[in-house]
Amino acid sequence: MARNYANKLILAAVAVANLGTIVPIPTNEAQIRPLTDLEPEQQREVWLQAVNSAPMGKVTALNVEAAKAHMIATGKLAKREERRKREEDGRELARLKAKSAPKVSHQYEIHCCDIRDLTLPAGSVDAVVTDPPYAYKSLHLYEWLAQKSVVWLKPGGLLFAMAGGCFIPEVLNRLTIDGLTFHWMFCWSSGDRFTQIHPRYVTTRWKPIIAMVKGTYKDRLDRYMPDWIDSPFEENRHHDWGQSLIGLRTLIQRVTDPGWMVVDPFLGGGTTALACVQSNRKFVGCDIDRDAVNTTLSRLSEISQNEASSRG
Repeated sequence: MARNYANKLILAAVAVANLGTIVPIPTNEAQIRPLTDLEPEQQREVWLQAVNSAPMGKVTALNVEAAKAHMIATGKLAKREERRKREEDGRELARLKAKSAPKVSHQYEIHCCDIRDLTLPAGSVDAVVTDPPYAYKSLHLYEWLAQKSVVWLKPGGLLFAMAGGCFIPEVLNRLTIDGLTFHWMFCWSSGDRFTQIHPRYVTTRWKPIIAMVKGTYKDRLDRYMPDWIDSPFEENRHHDWGQSLIGLRTLIQRVTDPGWMVVDPFLGGGTTALACVQSNRKFVGCDIDRDAVNTTLSRLSEISQNEASSRG
């Protein structure tokens, strides 16, 4: 076998593996070849586009080439070098802004640490609002989340944890510990946007938010909480799995009061922090990813600068 052809097969095999559980899978090297110079996430995006646009669902190499060309032309798919440069420029800008941003203020505390290392006074937190990683290999994080939340929360305090629909029983099992019980399941609605859950052959327009209560919920808010949150668009400019600021601000304003303490131990792009600061809630958050912490501090710094300019 010629070396060049062997290399093509190796690249094709890697690309097929990156597609994960998406069906149908490529059946020959020509189908997958247009994807081999893309990042794994981009490979999945293009293949999905090719599958959805192929006549009768029969994908050919031409379909894949056309899907890739269309996504590049419409700006939905940046070339690898352009994307990497843009991401690095964004990280560098966030690092520079984070240097001048306080990690602790009268409204928030931001820490770069593991959730297990975030120490807060027992019974000092009104609500935990967070979006942990959903993958099966990350389910243990919900156990850590439950163990920390039951200590942090005030009696009757609530934990709101987003979860993937595939693993709701497993997530509930890990969140249900002594002192922490199931309260309700909220709906994070994505409007007209939909996601295909390929392992289950399901198309969905919502994701669950599992609400757990410490002890007994005593209606601390003195009002009913609507159990749906409209999130008109995703906001992944700051993090690959970022949620919308509008959606999180709506959730926080519905389930907490001004001046209450909210914690997010999986900061990501810091959107929960922004939603709290904009809604006059106190906030504590952490993430093990330094880039995520820098992004959060950078975004909080922009809010402070805008407020200073408006007072001006």
